[in-house]
Amino acid sequence: MLQWRFAASHRIVSRPISRPISGSRMSMNLSALSQDFNRRDLKTIRRLARAKPVRTDLITGLFDRATDQYYDENPDAEPFAWVDPTTTVNGRSLPGKLLPFTKTVSVVDDVIDGRNVAVNLGTREAGTRVAIHVHEVGGSVAFIIGGKGKLKTWTEGLDDGLVSKGGFYYSPNNIPISAANLTNRGVRVLDILVTPVDVPQYTVLEPGWPG
Repeated sequence: MLQWRFAASHRIVSRPISRPISGSRMSMNLSALSQDFNRRDLKTIRRLARAKPVRTDLITGLFDRATDQYYDENPDAEPFAWVDPTTTVNGRSLPGKLLPFTKTVSVVDDVIDGRNVAVNLGTREAGTRVAIHVHEVGGSVAFIIGGKGKLKTWTEGLDDGLVSKGGFYYSPNNIPISAANLTNRGVRVLDILVTPVDVPQYTVLEPGWPG
């Protein structure tokens, strides 16, 4: 399996949602996110980053606002006709050793209103990469909450992305994606995934994944 449901696949027609967050500690200043999320959302992010309990409806509210904003900014986004197996993204083989996250913590694993809600913390170690994969239904929002490295993302049909501590990105469904830490420092990730119950949360497309 894919370790958890990390960084769901997506097709972005214009640009990914990615904004900096100021602050250098886990109690980081989230004021830069106020343009995207309300005060309750910011409190939810802070608590989840510390693996503190949060009501599930607050998590889905945060996720739904990220989803609405994404589709408002990318009205032409639509699923991609991916194939299995897949060894490239945008025609290129990807660098990085295929390995799961380390230091993982399951913060939330719950069902509400017919949706599975999974919130996890994990470290993408230096030089490692998640396999090319898709999430056929649902999506995720991922916050880089710690570490001095950077997370590079590859998405079919989209320019490469680069996210460091204090950044986040939203990933909708059904497009091949991979992400790697190509620096020499680890990256700590808070990943929020929401999918319908009884639907596979991800499909690994790249051979050689050890998870």
